[in-house]
Amino acid sequence: MLVKKKLSSFNDGVVGVYSEKSTLINDFNAKTNAKTIDDYNFIMNLCFSEENKRQEDFLFAEALGKKLTMKIKTPLVDGIETNYKVILNNYVYDIIRLDPDKRNKELYFYLEGGRELA
Repeated sequence: MLVKKKLSSFNDGVVGVYSEKSTLINDFNAKTNAKTIDDYNFIMNLCFSEENKRQEDFLFAEALGKKLTMKIKTPLVDGIETNYKVILNNYVYDIIRLDPDKRNKELYFYLEGGRELA
């Protein structure tokens, strides 16, 4: 018997993955926070779906001293690191954790923050 697998849908929007530019230095030779999207290096755009946050997700983030703000799922891709940023609707999020699901070809992002860009 042929079993059809339900395909994942990533229809909540498009999220941008960026890295911070290392040249953000102020007059005192101190690193400054990125304020606009031009302060980041573009990595890729991904379609995503927002996922429900489970109690164990909150506990995991808390154990790292982080606060889980959002959990999203994208198609599985290579080349994304936890030191990258996610920009969604003009808000910047830190990536707490990346959880690849190779069987279903999905990548889960655990995000913290939500600082608005200028």
